[in-house]
Amino acid sequence: ATVGALLRSLPGAQVLLEMMKEWKDPELQEIIFNCTFSEDAGNDDQMTDNDKAPLMIYEDPAGHLFLKRLIIWEASQASTQETSGFSEAFVQRLEERPEFVKRMIQTNRGSFVFEALLKAERISSKVKKLLKPHSTLLKDPEAEGGFKSKVAKALHDLLH
Repeated sequence: ATVGALLRSLPGAQVLLEMMKEWKDPELQEIIFNCTFSEDAGNDDQMTDNDKAPLMIYEDPAGHLFLKRLIIWEASQASTQETSGFSEAFVQRLEERPEFVKRMIQTNRGSFVFEALLKAERISSKVKKLLKPHSTLLKDPEAEGGFKSKVAKALHDLLH
């Protein structure tokens, strides 16, 4: 199974989560990023019966939980760690790919990942900076172009 396939299954995502907690392997982290930030990485064996493209990792039921749980776990370890390796690198990737920020917060599951990032003290200021350009759309999901995500208003409230 590929890392992309593991991220898309609850048991596989749990195994990857425990591996990241224990070993913090930079190579595995890079593979996870490639799966998360690529349209097709790890998706080749995930086509559905009606040939729809598989969900992005941050939209996937198991994938978004993996991201959220790892970010929350790292934040809980902040007092014993010098850095939040995965979370900080994840935010850096988002800074390099601002189009992903908007795409992620347009989905409930992607918004939950951002909610976890905002609660991580070491990176929350960087995350707020990433979300600021979308503040108006987060505030009023009924506005033209507003995000329909149920979590959008909660994200807006966390920004202010």
